[in-house]
Amino acid sequence: MKYSILYICILLPQLLLAQIPCALDNSFSGDGKLVSDGSRLLENIVALPNGKSIVAYNAFGNGHVYLRRLNNDGSVDNTFGTGGKTTIQVASLSTDVKDMIFYNNQIYCCGSTSTGSDTYPFFARFSIDGQPDNTFANNGINTNPQHYTYNSMIMEPGTGKILIGGMKDFDEIVVIRVHSSGYIDGNFGNLGETTFKTGIAGEYYDTRHLNIDKNNKIILTGKYHVTQGVTFSKTFIARLNADGSKDNSFDNDAIAYYNSAAGNYDEGRRIFANAANDYVVCGATWKVNLDYDYAMMKVKNNGVLDNSFDMDGWKLFNVGGSSPEEYLLNGMMMPNENILMTGNQGSGDTVYFCMLMVKPDGTPDHNFAPNGIFKHIFGVNNNNSSSALALSDDGKIYLGGYTRTCANGTCGPLSSGIARYTGGQIPNSIRISYESPKGLTVFPTAFSKNQWIHLEGRAVDAASIQLFDLQGRLVSFDFDSNRIKLNNTVPGYYIINIHDNHLQQTTKVIQYE
Repeated sequence: MKYSILYICILLPQLLLAQIPCALDNSFSGDGKLVSDGSRLLENIVALPNGKSIVAYNAFGNGHVYLRRLNNDGSVDNTFGTGGKTTIQVASLSTDVKDMIFYNNQIYCCGSTSTGSDTYPFFARFSIDGQPDNTFANNGINTNPQHYTYNSMIMEPGTGKILIGGMKDFDEIVVIRVHSSGYIDGNFGNLGETTFKTGIAGEYYDTRHLNIDKNNKIILTGKYHVTQGVTFSKTFIARLNADGSKDNSFDNDAIAYYNSAAGNYDEGRRIFANAANDYVVCGATWKVNLDYDYAMMKVKNNGVLDNSFDMDGWKLFNVGGSSPEEYLLNGMMMPNENILMTGNQGSGDTVYFCMLMVKPDGTPDHNFAPNGIFKHIFGVNNNNSSSALALSDDGKIYLGGYTRTCANGTCGPLSSGIARYTGGQIPNSIRISYESPKGLTVFPTAFSKNQWIHLEGRAVDAASIQLFDLQGRLVSFDFDSNRIKLNNTVPGYYIINIHDNHLQQTTKVIQYE
């Protein structure tokens, strides 16, 4: 094998970067940890390409959420909003953000709002500087008094439309699609919505996460629970076609229910599609009379548990041993299909921010941390829990939640807590391996719609090229004499992968408009 010295010089730094273990990033707030904003829960984060971040602070109790933009060092960016803050008030008593995404240089969020006697959902769009986008819906915000809450959102590939999942009522899941103008798309589902209803007293749903699989099917997970008679909860997965119709090829009725074992209480928190377009769900399991554990489930594309995964499709992670509990609140699939599970671990007065990184087969990733586990507390603030999770372009991990000091079961004031770590995976890192000392030059890497991207250095053919978006979905393209043009794409990052007998090269590009 005749690899050149240049190959070693290029590849080695990338390999070393991929092996960096998890650690608090001391460039953030001096020690990687920031405590601020009393009586606030930091429950949503988006990482921006320039090292900054947008964070949403929900009120602990009644009150209205506000957004801040943090600089790379964790300080507040006072050019954001008004004096560094954008308050979102919809109804009179309270407004909470349940999910937030960053797309096309704009901030989207959804959640619920209350008058005290009535609770209903909202969704909104803001500029990158925290100003309401007055071209979206009604001065940047839309509401639906006929629904209860919106909990998860994602951009639909290639259209600029927004898919939102939530609850129409306690016993009814709802999914809607929203035009880029901020108004409901009446061509989706049944006049703009698709629902799943239990129809039985004492049986309820709780929608946690909405995603899109490799075939552009809409997938949801959460908790189905019964509160009367024999109580229990199960993880559910529901699947819709792209037009909002129920996909009855999934478990015959578009929704399926799963239990890790008889008597266990299960709930799904996040759902992902892997390269085979099967589904991975991470969540929480309560083993009756024992404790909570992090949980991971694998399901075939037809809805059947994948029994090749830990023999029964389930794997439970007792991070803290048999007595201390761990409760999963968030999760993420890494580029190599590792699953990062986050939440809290501990019991009594002392509870940690806790991360667990596992490989696709469910075994701990010891390159991330010993036994795949990294946890910490905020100094004297010994009672903590993380619910927000984000991954930056340079592989930094953000966790956000709350922190406080407790002693003998009595807890002091609660504040928001946010931490940043090294040890995440770079979503679009460049790795080059080849036998000749020259790879391909890709230009421009920043381009506008319908602009050709040139590949210079040697001849390649279309069969050696694949294009992906950051969710791992294939993107179609035109090819002509060592140049490519993306088809039907929207502004954002894309990955060009070139692989033949002599070259494997992955390059990040961005479409601006």
